[in-house]
Amino acid sequence: MNTRFAAFLAVSAALSLPQLLAAAPLDAVLAALAAEERAPSERVHLRFEREGIADVYLIDRIKFGAGPARIHMVKNPGPAQQELIAVDGVQWLRTATGWERSPATQATTVGASMIGVFRNGMTEVVENTPVGSGDQRKRRFSGRISWANGVTQHSGRIALSVDKKGRPSAIAFDGQCGTRPCRFQQLFDYDATFTIEPPKL
Repeated sequence: MNTRFAAFLAVSAALSLPQLLAAAPLDAVLAALAAEERAPSERVHLRFEREGIADVYLIDRIKFGAGPARIHMVKNPGPAQQELIAVDGVQWLRTATGWERSPATQATTVGASMIGVFRNGMTEVVENTPVGSGDQRKRRFSGRISWANGVTQHSGRIALSVDKKGRPSAIAFDGQCGTRPCRFQQLFDYDATFTIEPPKL
């Protein structure tokens, strides 16, 4: 996890759920993202579309204390899928000839924190009418967001749903990636039971 967000995470970890519910819209969004980063495990379904071409990513993550997370990622599930497993600083990439082993990249072992992106780039944040009831009740937030990925600027509308436990359940973006229209939808599941182990070579 990026150390520059440690202070914020420490503060948000000390907040009770009622305090989070009473927070200003952007503060509530940042607290939800911090809760997602602290989750011991999660299963993410990400669909990214640019100029009518869609890619689907299935990402499992398990966190062990302060060490690097274990990650299993599949891109475009099916006969031609791409697959990556990262465990304890080592990653395996599935190729046409089998698994290739190499040191895990920083992006794989640490992961990109969304907190800084939202804190620095989300504007016009409002809380919308919640949906569902009881344990299925979700708070909803929306606004505009912009961020840079290298030299490419991204900007557009962003919407986020937060579950009863204060964690993101869905994030949706619709806007521009550089000069091209793009959109993505990210769904989160924190209750799935799974393990991530090195592939059997």
